[in-house]
Amino acid sequence: MEIIRNKTEFDKRQLGLIQEIIRAIKSDLQDAELPDDVLADLTGDIAFSVAAIIDGSRKMRIDGKPLVPVLTFADDNKRTKLIAAPGGSWMHEYAASVTDEVFDEETA
Repeated sequence: MEIIRNKTEFDKRQLGLIQEIIRAIKSDLQDAELPDDVLADLTGDIAFSVAAIIDGSRKMRIDGKPLVPVLTFADDNKRTKLIAAPGGSWMHEYAASVTDEVFDEETA
């Protein structure tokens, strides 16, 4: 398996991933018929928490050892090449702004 370190390509993919996570959370929560402001806040909060776990920025342990995920993206369907970024992902930093964008899509 080949690991390709490309911060620009990685960032495009992690941005796409957080958009999909936010759309999925929003869609599932809409069934609860929450007020729009509560729906937006809750969606953003959940997306941030999930992204922080995936990024490894939330302190986690298993069997007394650090549990630190490292996100990569397949470059093709065969998954023989992975796109990575030095230092891992920072997807949680996009959660608030992307949540706003996803909710603004409805009004556009």
